[in-house]
Amino acid sequence: MAISFFYAALFSFAFMSFFWLLYVVGKNPAIVDFAWTLCIGGISIIYFAFGENFFASYLILILMMVWAMRLAFLVGYRLIRDKGDGRYDDLSKKWGTNLLSKYYKFFLMQGLAAFLMTLPNWFISQKGEWTSFDLIGMTLMVIGLVGVIYSDYTLQMFIRDPSNKGEVCERGLWRYSRHPNYFFEWIFWLGLFLVALFIPWGWVSVISPLLLIWTLFYATGIPPLEKRALSTKGDKYKDYQKRVSVFVPWVRGK
Repeated sequence: MAISFFYAALFSFAFMSFFWLLYVVGKNPAIVDFAWTLCIGGISIIYFAFGENFFASYLILILMMVWAMRLAFLVGYRLIRDKGDGRYDDLSKKWGTNLLSKYYKFFLMQGLAAFLMTLPNWFISQKGEWTSFDLIGMTLMVIGLVGVIYSDYTLQMFIRDPSNKGEVCERGLWRYSRHPNYFFEWIFWLGLFLVALFIPWGWVSVISPLLLIWTLFYATGIPPLEKRALSTKGDKYKDYQKRVSVFVPWVRGK
């Protein structure tokens, strides 16, 4: 099984390096999000190919492929529609010079993140029997998928309506969380971790949901989105911040 670990690491490095070359040609650093999504899907397939392929592994692989293909399609669509991402425009301005080398390090760090995020899959590929946490974990994964799909769909429908330009989306789950898509994304990965938890040393894969929550709150997740929302929507978004939970869907304030 150690060989699959090595292949996954090699794949992450080579895959993200290839997409960095595409960034060099196209000058669109936002492609890193598309690459990261596909990298996770590729690593999941590698672990499955070298694993025991117990019944639970098939189900996990299906859920991982649904997750990866959905997000890859969404990110790819946004890349084509928006020709980029404001977060990376801000990052490029912040870095200023030597962007190629800095972005190469950034792409490789995203590859490392994909490698660490999929750590539960490596343990799951060694499973030999069911546990009660398999059902709990996979149920959370399904809930996470449904929640993030519904959240993204609601937001896209809101954005497509020209009359909503400059307004804050408070439809569906966005009435109860400022980032419900991120919350359910985290629920998905928490479920994956629970499936791996009681495999020998499986608890180590807690790094997956912890890394995601750190990324969402302190890196490329919530902070830049909130900053841009405040700059484009002003007081409307400030009022939204006062009334609505930042992450966990909760009862609305007044």
